[in-house]
Amino acid sequence: MRSWKSGFVAVLMAAVSVAAFAEYDKATMQEVMQNNLANLPKLSAAADAARYMEAAGDLLSIATGMYSIKDYTPLKGDKAAWDQTITAFLATAFRGLAACADQNQAGLKAAVAELVRLRNLGHAAFRP
Repeated sequence: MRSWKSGFVAVLMAAVSVAAFAEYDKATMQEVMQNNLANLPKLSAAADAARYMEAAGDLLSIATGMYSIKDYTPLKGDKAAWDQTITAFLATAFRGLAACADQNQAGLKAAVAELVRLRNLGHAAFRP
């Protein structure tokens, strides 16, 4: 009886650990990157013109996409660095949203600049 329970627990633990890491999906990754490519320039223009609602929509679109790939293991680069970069990207997008809520153009522009920096860093480290 004991070995059956131990085996069941081992299988359950393996299933949980596998579920914690999303399998890399090239099509989803490309969709997210194309969304970012389209939205970052729009976001920058909205920040320059102090169009906070438009900027918030762009930030939310970008953050949603990045969140959808956060559990991937990159094809190139280190998983820990990937996690750190995605976490920083999401935190920066949220700071940008807060700047929109406060109608803080300088804060919004700083968030946009940091998103561009993090995008460039991510491409250098992880783009296959």
